[in-house]
Formats: sequence, C-alpha cells, structure tokens
Amino acid sequence: MSSEKSLTYLIELDKIFETKKWKEKENFQQVFETLSSFSNLIFEKDEEYDLFIELLREFQWISLNDYYNSCRQLLIEIINDLNSENQNIYIFPITTKSQSSKVKSGYLVAYLIKSLISSIENSEKFNFVDINNFVDISKIKFRRNDILLLVDDFIGSGETLEECINDVTKTNRNIGNKFKVLTIAIKKDTYLKLSKKYTIYKNLEILKGISDYNTGADINVKKEIMRNIENKIFSSIGDYSLGFEESESLITLLRTPDNTFPIFWNNYKKTVNLKPPFPRNYEKIQ
Repeated sequence: MSSEKSLTYLIELDKIFETKKWKEKENFQQVFETLSSFSNLIFEKDEEYDLFIELLREFQWISLNDYYNSCRQLLIEIINDLNSENQNIYIFPITTKSQSSKVKSGYLVAYLIKSLISSIENSEKFNFVDINNFVDISKIKFRRNDILLLVDDFIGSGETLEECINDVTKTNRNIGNKFKVLTIAIKKDTYLKLSKKYTIYKNLEILKGISDYNTGADINVKKEIMRNIENKIFSSIGDYSLGFEESESLITLLRTPDNTFPIFWNNYKKTVNLKPPFPRNYEKIQ
C-alpha cells in the first residue's frame, strides 16, 4: 500500500468516524488506533484498502446507549400495535434448552425492556411478566390475547430463534401462535424468511456487506480480495470466512456476532502483532 494511499485511508477513516458519530463511543480511540494500523500491518494492495473502506461505511456499531434507545423505540411500536387491554405480555430471551446454562444477550434486552416499561405511554394497560427459564414457561396458562415476546439483540441465521420456538412449543402445548419477536438487529435475508411466520419488531436490517452492495462479477472479485486478507491474518478460518456461513454481516454489539466479517473480531496471527477492533475475547477459531 503506497504512502499516498495510506494517508488517504487515514483521512477516510476519520471522516467515517465523524459521519457515523463514532467519536462519541466510549472506546472510540482504541478502535480508531487499531483500524489506523491496518494501513501498515494488514493492507498491502490498494484494492484491499478500497474494499475495507466500503465495508466500514456500512458498518453498524451498537453501544449500550443504542440498546436503550432501540429497545424503547421497539417497545413503543409494540404497545401501539396492541389493541386489547389487560393482556399478559410474557418476555423471554431467545435461547434454547441446550443453551440454558449459557448467559445470552437476550437476558440483557429483557432486563432493559422491563426497566423501560413504566416510561412508555399506555404501558399500564398491559401486564408485563419476565420469564427466565423453560420451567416457568411450562406453568403459564396462556389466555386468548396473551403474547410471548421473544427478545434478543441480534438474529443471524434465525436457527436459534426457530429452535427456541420449537422448545417453547414442546414445553407448553397451550402456546399456539402467540409468539412475537423483538430484536435490535436482524440479517435482512433472515427477516424476509421469518417475517412470513412471525411478527418481528426490529430496529436494523443487516445486509450482506459485499453481495448486497455489489452486482455481477464485482461480488466474486471482492469476496476473493477479502479471502486473501483473511489468509494473511488468520492461521485458519474454516466456516467463518466472510462471517459464519458467509453471512458477510457488518455489525458489532456488546458482543460481536460471528456472522460479522472475522477481520473485525477474530484474533490475528501473532506475526500481525495487532488485536482486532471488536474482539470476542475468550472465543477464537484459529
């Protein structure tokens, strides 16, 4: 990468941080410094720089404050859509029986929703109930207008959501079609598929960073550029090349989904001597 291109990259990087208001994020300086280092530690060709800047312009950085604002907005939408007073709205994190011992991000979303309820107009018309496990679900006697609101911060392939609904249905045969879903972000192709079956309240639809922003031969060309970058910085990447199952997602939340391009979150080779900007920390795939 030429010195002129390197300087251009740093200028573009600063513009992106300004435009997206990322400099208001608590740890923006650390992330900015990491991304700045890409110009001399990772990028070797101008085409690598060009692609990464394209991806970064579409990247979504969701902070804890964004969680609060998104959950509030979605909760208002749900309450405005409901037309029956004295409904029970049961709030349950998107999880499965096989994941019952793990701490899932849906629990944080459920907690935020519970803390916001009293500040939402007309929320007093409804009875919001926290449900924390499948045992509690088995004890619910759902009434005709009741709702089970499944919540999370991000829905990727939708497999966990489908398994969660399957586990809930097996646990409580009385549930019927009372499911509604709330998520801060969801992959667009997943939303198009699952919204045919469930009502989904979402704040963001996440497109594929290369495939949905390009056409024709450009798609494969840019995928190959990214794979070449991955081969330089990772010892092994497996199913996570371009994001899990080639999701090509461009998002980080309190924990970066593995659907996101791994350049943003997976540990690099020691020879790169750099940490990723949004590490998943204790979970690595190399």
